[in-house]
Amino acid sequence: SYLAVPVVTRGGEVLGGLFFGHAETAMFTERAERIAKAIASQAAVGLENIRLVQESEKQRRLYETILSSVPDFVYIFDLQHRFIYLN
Repeated sequence: SYLAVPVVTRGGEVLGGLFFGHAETAMFTERAERIAKAIASQAAVGLENIRLVQESEKQRRLYETILSSVPDFVYIFDLQHRFIYLN
């Protein structure tokens, strides 16, 4: 038996797949397929979240590199007037 389920993002991008095999024939039922699809869906969400965190970190590093190279005094504070960045 063989069961393959694609790992697809909400936007339709195929990230990979989940593949299951068993020596006996007819091992995978419709229930097993539904479970595998649910697992693949959760995997896609996790992978998308990792991608977003990586992109956010990349942008933060770029932002800090730019601000640290500015010769002027740059500061950022939040709505409670607490400093959250100072170059």
